Amino acid sequence: MIDPPFAAAGLLVLVASSAPAHEGLFEPPITPSKYHHHEYEELGYQPAYCPGASPSFDRQHRPYLMVNYPFSRGEPPQTTVPGHRGDLMFLRADGWHFADLEAVLQAHFGDRGTLAGYSKRVEFIAETDEMFLLVKYAREDGRHELAMITSPDHGETFQVHPICPTHDEPYVRMDTEHFAGHNRIGWPMLVGVNRRRDEPKDRGRDYPSYFHYFLLDQVDGKVQSVDTGLLSDMASRSPIGSMYVNTSIVSTRDRIHVVWHDATFEGKPWDDKVYAATYDKRDRRWVNRKTYVGPSKDDHGFPTVVLDSEQYLHVLCGTHVDVVPYARSTRPDATEFPETRPIPGIAKATHLSFICDRNDRLHLFFRDNTKPSGDRSGLSYARKDKGQPWRKPIRLANSPQPGYCRMCNHVSLDKRGRLFLNYGYFTLDYRSEGKVAGWYYPVLAYSTDRADTWRLVPDDFDLDPGR
Repeated sequence: MIDPPFAAAGLLVLVASSAPAHEGLFEPPITPSKYHHHEYEELGYQPAYCPGASPSFDRQHRPYLMVNYPFSRGEPPQTTVPGHRGDLMFLRADGWHFADLEAVLQAHFGDRGTLAGYSKRVEFIAETDEMFLLVKYAREDGRHELAMITSPDHGETFQVHPICPTHDEPYVRMDTEHFAGHNRIGWPMLVGVNRRRDEPKDRGRDYPSYFHYFLLDQVDGKVQSVDTGLLSDMASRSPIGSMYVNTSIVSTRDRIHVVWHDATFEGKPWDDKVYAATYDKRDRRWVNRKTYVGPSKDDHGFPTVVLDSEQYLHVLCGTHVDVVPYARSTRPDATEFPETRPIPGIAKATHLSFICDRNDRLHLFFRDNTKPSGDRSGLSYARKDKGQPWRKPIRLANSPQPGYCRMCNHVSLDKRGRLFLNYGYFTLDYRSEGKVAGWYYPVLAYSTDRADTWRLVPDDFDLDPGR
């Protein structure tokens, strides 16, 4: 136990203040010019938080963000907070606090290693509101650790729980469950990690890997692996699409469902495959180990899954500048799926971000390579209400300039049903991603009416119920 947390971790408090919300943010669609940051320069958007991160929320609706979130491979300055010290920021009545999770890991392992990676955002156990984060830690001697950081008191104290023996090889990808609307995160929980396998001399579109699962549970106050195994020896290991999907693992009180993308050595589009599996928490066994869902195009598009209020699975298969295959399970588990159908009106999608709200409305955001406005691609949105067909997609924002656009977007949901969307794009030649002047700075927006209208997120996240 690290206590007090910030003696080693460091603490910085930034006072949160409100700012104009700018209602109707995407009406009409935003169309900035090259190097011109519309929200920052015209709408006065200067957030005290990290807009490149996807927020998560505790039971009191307070936001938490990973400060150094890999929004891109070449981050612009606005993905972090100037002057901060720490990896995690969270809002309190006196403003924003920071926790240095790398210092927490160093204190536990007794060396000067580094926080080498983490799951997309912190999450919370449904019954206890305990915070957790899956992390990769690079030891000072070059070895690698997979561990879970937990906090029973929302960032006041932290515990580190190693999950498996130290490895010389780094983990290339990892998955944990994220709140997506109707899933219930609890113990035991499933996490997935990808480890390298022999690479083919002639690469098709992707590198396969070994996809291992660990079933974690609390034993005498410690998080331990109580079951482990191999789900696939051909799972895609590429991280290109992994940070754009909302979640690949969802659970109920009794079951855990996971989807993944199997790679192939061939170079033909749509030869990759999406599979799903269901684990029964009560019997501690797999109900099914590998059920085919549908085709996947390549490593740019990992599958994503959400649950509706009746516990049926909604799966989007991976895509890359193409249609989006969609299926709803025929049972409230992953044992059977009908044939996938492309979502109508979507022809050139990549980087899917998917969620199901409290009223069973499905929300899909994606990079759209169609060009309705000259030669500009951008960010588009599609929705589906319960029992209704998908609505025609609408464009929210256009690329700052014609040509290549690498759109980054993430959608999340708080416990009150508010949607949070961050977005930003890269529009120069893809070889110059490290030149931050070419980035359109990330923006965090939110909606209180199920995506009908959007506003910029104020520094206090509009937590005052009187506002």
